[in-house]
Amino acid sequence: MASANYPKASSGGHAAVNQRVSDIKNEPITMLSPIEGYESNPILPLEISVESLETMISNIARNAWIAKERTAEKPSNDLTQEESAAIHLYTMEWKPADNSLYALLNAALRAEDRDRLVPYFFYLKLFLSALWKLPSVKKTVWRGVKADLSEQYSVGKAFVWWGFSSCTESLNVLESEKFLGKTGVRTLFNIECEAGKEIHQHSYFKDESEILLLPATQFQVLGKINPAPDLHIIHIRETKPRYVLLQPPFPNDSPSTGPVATNIIQTGEKASHSSTPQLATKSSKPVQSLTSSLKHISPADNKPYENQKLEERIRQKAKLDFAEFRERHLTDHDMRLIADELTRNTHWKTLSLAENDIGNIGASHLAHALKNNTTLINFYLDNNRISDIGATELAAMLQQNTTLWSLYLSNNEITDSGMASLAVGLKSNSTLRHISLGKNKITDKSIEAIADLLIQNKTLFSVNLAGNAFSEAGKIQNIEKHIIAKIRL
Repeated sequence: MASANYPKASSGGHAAVNQRVSDIKNEPITMLSPIEGYESNPILPLEISVESLETMISNIARNAWIAKERTAEKPSNDLTQEESAAIHLYTMEWKPADNSLYALLNAALRAEDRDRLVPYFFYLKLFLSALWKLPSVKKTVWRGVKADLSEQYSVGKAFVWWGFSSCTESLNVLESEKFLGKTGVRTLFNIECEAGKEIHQHSYFKDESEILLLPATQFQVLGKINPAPDLHIIHIRETKPRYVLLQPPFPNDSPSTGPVATNIIQTGEKASHSSTPQLATKSSKPVQSLTSSLKHISPADNKPYENQKLEERIRQKAKLDFAEFRERHLTDHDMRLIADELTRNTHWKTLSLAENDIGNIGASHLAHALKNNTTLINFYLDNNRISDIGATELAAMLQQNTTLWSLYLSNNEITDSGMASLAVGLKSNSTLRHISLGKNKITDKSIEAIADLLIQNKTLFSVNLAGNAFSEAGKIQNIEKHIIAKIRL
């Protein structure tokens, strides 16, 4: 919803935009691999799209919420509120500025290691979908930096700026004291852009007339002049690269308000098909098989189960990418219906069952359905009374599933035994990128299993363990220095 009570940005806006306009010096000026992979994600709400960044960017969840609150319910340019808020979030500034989303995202876009971009995929999908829907403007714009970059840009040279490029239409603005000023060493770029995006209506700083150029845009140097000893002006023009360097967020380069229903993760070799993983450490007691637990369930429970309201909701969401069943008072019995849908549904990329009453039996139904599911990417099971038995069933699923990317199990009742099972399941999984196990009952007994997992697993990018009962968390933090994954404690 929109809010009219926030303070109006003034001088802070100039500083933030100045930071973005002047970050050219961080461009590598070399050919990199194309920006691709993000486009196969579904379009998610902003606050969900940044969850994979919470261990990397401080206060990202808070600022996403602020951006959404400051965004109109019906934004201009036919954007959705989520899309407009994604632009709003990009323009916000953290303190220090280097911790801002735009700074860290652009650093990842400019990195040779394209794996650094993976945690940003959900946000990139939403952000670029929004920008793609804005009209493209063809005009002359400016950006600059307080440094001499003239030697890096020879006349006739074609080059690519890999990050988002913030520009201004007015040379007077760029030469104002709030930006580069009129003295000292400066390099100004006079840019003939073909597809600039005017974002001020969706920006945190609405008074700033900012033109944003998309990442992986190619230019050619048309000329250079040196009108003053410390002033260099480089004239460049946007050109079309030989091959696509930025995959569009929509199929066939065609904007759409609906999400894209294609897979993001390439499937690898299937892991062991054992139904229950062996436990990782001697310190954790074996978890009772759910099969033995089910012996105590009444035979009546095996009869066809009906829940007309749930069945109707499943039908309504059957062809959507994002199926939301949060806080629906769903039980383990209801999971039979969800599991049945998972065995045949080829549209659901994200499924939220958070804040229900699923328990271990419900988790087992879901785990068995997901073993051979090749569509679901993100699975939310937070706050569902799932304990070690359910965790063990999910761990067995992870040994076979080759598509799931994010698994959320925070606010459950998982102890060290369940953690041990999950550690084994994750060791043989090569597609999961994020797992959230915050606010469970995991203790120092699991540190060895967690450490072993993080050293062996080379594909996990973020692990949330915050809110557990660790007293020696430093041991895990020491391991983080030598692994890919970011750990939240």
